[in-house]
Amino acid sequence: MIYHLGGGSLEYGNPKKVYLNFRNNLFMLYKNLPRKNFLSLFLTRMILDGAAAAKFLVGSEFKAFAAVLKAHRDFYKNLSLLRKKRRELTAKATVNNHKQMFGESIMWKFFVQKKHKFAELNFNPE
Repeated sequence: MIYHLGGGSLEYGNPKKVYLNFRNNLFMLYKNLPRKNFLSLFLTRMILDGAAAAKFLVGSEFKAFAAVLKAHRDFYKNLSLLRKKRRELTAKATVNNHKQMFGESIMWKFFVQKKHKFAELNFNPE
């Protein structure tokens, strides 16, 4: 397992970074969430993405708002490939979901609890 200490190549708020974060997270969750709670966790993620997009729109962050929409568009465009990959992965093993790893949603911590730094997540990989 690899743990990242934030993204260093693109600065916070960069629309490309927003796009990649949202798209890649959707890809990762779709491919890896366990079957038993896939629907509830993925639906929760979609609702949180909608809330984040609304926050960007209300805050006049139009490029970030468009980046979230683009991420979701590209997620749906790749759905058949993602389904295939999910079948391959779930046939091999079951993985922990992000809620088990972090105790609660990172989106919740970022947008609601205003924890914007990795050190504030109280993350202990061991």
